[in-house]
Amino acid sequence: MSEYWDEMFLDLHNQKVLAEQLESISEDNSWMNWTIEECMAGIQAGQLVGKDDQKWTITFRQALDGRVRVPIPEDLTTGIGESPKPDETTYMNRKNGELLGFRQLDRILDQEQIEQFGIQMVEQIRLNRPDVQVYETKTMVLKGVPVFCYEALIMIESVPYVQITCIHVRQGMVTMSSSQFQLENAAYWQPLTYAILASIEWS
Repeated sequence: MSEYWDEMFLDLHNQKVLAEQLESISEDNSWMNWTIEECMAGIQAGQLVGKDDQKWTITFRQALDGRVRVPIPEDLTTGIGESPKPDETTYMNRKNGELLGFRQLDRILDQEQIEQFGIQMVEQIRLNRPDVQVYETKTMVLKGVPVFCYEALIMIESVPYVQITCIHVRQGMVTMSSSQFQLENAAYWQPLTYAILASIEWS
């Protein structure tokens, strides 16, 4: 049992160190395989080409019962055999541990309230989820709409993963968009996540 706790605390320590390192490079784009702007251009063209010449095909697909169209890498699929939910859609690549999720909450807010709502959510995560290291928060304006985002580091079977969650309001309803990917793939997914968010088409 003591070995279990030693391993768990070591994971949490390593996770905190990694989160601090991620925070320190959050303003430096040189490590990215493509920029957000390049991702947005690639989304419109249907294909991304990275610095390493890796090519990703992007297609628009429906989410949240057809209320939104979202650009998704072609190797992400919805859960096979799972019944679709009108207020939740998830695309994933199980092999690579990559996930894109969209969820409409049963919560009504004004756009001006979204930042405070997001801050309160992060405070609850920091209080109740020591396994989730939130290392960055930001509020952006996309297509005239304020969006609150936070980035966090989690450990899954001792493998570091990044989670990016963005909260926004459309027609009064709160919607959460989130991505999850292995830290080693952050050069691809970190800029792509924000480009996907900026390219969502709402009905």
